[in-house]
Amino acid sequence: WGVRAGAGGGGCDDADDDDDYADALRLERKLLGRVPQQTESRALSVLSAAVEAWDGGSGPWPQASLSDRIEAVERFLSELTAVREEAVATLMWEIGKNRSDAESEFDRTVGFVRECVEVLRDPENGEYNDRW
Repeated sequence: WGVRAGAGGGGCDDADDDDDYADALRLERKLLGRVPQQTESRALSVLSAAVEAWDGGSGPWPQASLSDRIEAVERFLSELTAVREEAVATLMWEIGKNRSDAESEFDRTVGFVRECVEVLRDPENGEYNDRW
């Protein structure tokens, strides 16, 4: 093991301290996440579903009115804010943000989407009650 500095800056020869040091070196692995494995056939299947949903611009989303789209986005935001803590923890673990920065990023993103919805709801926006 050799000599290592103790709390007082001197060497540390105590056997109990060596055991504590060895225990500290035994780190436990934590699963941070999984990397999705995509196959060509799965990617083509997802693409096919998207093309079918778009339906040349005649699918349900492209044909939805702006007010229906806004309602859908607001439902999504409601579900997203319900899992805020999980999203913040994910930002911290997966990209190394500290809690404050992760919370700010989440809140800023949700706030931006809400501001976009408010702009779209503006009475001066003639498309709000029209179909796109």
